[in-house]
Amino acid sequence: MFKYGVHAFLWSADLDKDIPWVAEKAKRLGFDSLEMPLNIIDKVDVQLTRQALLDNGLECTCVGGLGKDQNLISPDPAVRRRGVDHLKRCIDIAAELGAPMFSGVIFAAWGSLVGRGRNDEEWRWSVEGLQAAAAYAAQAGIGLGLEPVNRFETYFLNTAADALKLVEEVGADNVGVLLDTFHVNIEEKSFYGAFKETGSRLVHVHACENDRGTPGSGLVRWHDVYRALLDIDYKGYIVIESFVPEIEPIARECAIWRHVAPGADHLAAEGLKYLKDVEQQVRSERAGG
Repeated sequence: MFKYGVHAFLWSADLDKDIPWVAEKAKRLGFDSLEMPLNIIDKVDVQLTRQALLDNGLECTCVGGLGKDQNLISPDPAVRRRGVDHLKRCIDIAAELGAPMFSGVIFAAWGSLVGRGRNDEEWRWSVEGLQAAAAYAAQAGIGLGLEPVNRFETYFLNTAADALKLVEEVGADNVGVLLDTFHVNIEEKSFYGAFKETGSRLVHVHACENDRGTPGSGLVRWHDVYRALLDIDYKGYIVIESFVPEIEPIARECAIWRHVAPGADHLAAEGLKYLKDVEQQVRSERAGG
């Protein structure tokens, strides 16, 4: 069976103080791991978080992104250096939390749109920055996952095919692809095709409905996703990454203006139940049952 996690921002944006009860809730609802966002690394209380994970027997994964002043594809070398430095700090925190993986929009600034597609120079800058981050992460035993996101959030990396190309050019064994079903639904022709194509380079999965609601309540073709995951013998985590309007700082960033689920607990519990049911159905199909 796959391991399932949940994003901590589903319940709170103040994790420097709320992480104990967030971790307890994640465990009580049946999750194996808690995904820690490192968007504002100065607000991560490493000691408190480690203890909360230990107290609840939870594993950990980490995600994050780059801001405009940390953009790996900026024409300003100082901005690019800040981006690499930021990634290294995130890698340090992931290692301290015992996370095997740090993933996200870590190849360019999230939310930066310039009215055109990427160019060759930006591609080269991203490769160079990621090579430096990958070498640093390898020393800490941390893997990196590059997350292609939809065209309204970045112009740089939108599809699984492009993410694979970037991973290949970075050329590091500890760098792979994170696929998020929310973005796959927008940018890909096929759920099965995107996951199958990524193959052994798939290192992390975000499970999210097309409207960021409860998995199973929308348009995502979950059976196709799970068929592909089994076909490629996926070994990583499946993390529910959805948000609710009550967590206002996150709602603003992700444009969650309406209720797409009855509430955070419902989204987590019912989403987890649904995903496990689909996994069992697909496994039974494969076994001839």
